[in-house]
Amino acid sequence: MKCTVAFDGGNGAFGTVGELKFFDGGFRLDYFLDGDECSIEYADGKLVQRREGALNLKMIFSAGKTTRCEIVDGGMSGEFEIFTESLIVSTTQTSVNVELGYLLSEDMTKLQISANAVN
Repeated sequence: MKCTVAFDGGNGAFGTVGELKFFDGGFRLDYFLDGDECSIEYADGKLVQRREGALNLKMIFSAGKTTRCEIVDGGMSGEFEIFTESLIVSTTQTSVNVELGYLLSEDMTKLQISANAVN
């Protein structure tokens, strides 16, 4: 279903449009950011964020666990550890809300993501 997508990281918010799909036990949200194809998929207590295009990124979040962030930007690439402090996901038949808190290096990031169906 078509949806509006909002991201709020505390340092500013931005929005876009996307496609929200539910499946047994989770969801997938597809959207575009700065011309790159992006997705957020949630299943089995894990949230996976992907971005493909000028910047390639894969971040995996799982509450209370240390996971990896893989990034490729032009000729540069690398991997970083991420500690997910909190991951709260709520859904309805037409919406998704995610509250995420994670440590990347020593920086704590708090992010809210929402997707709401549009007619």
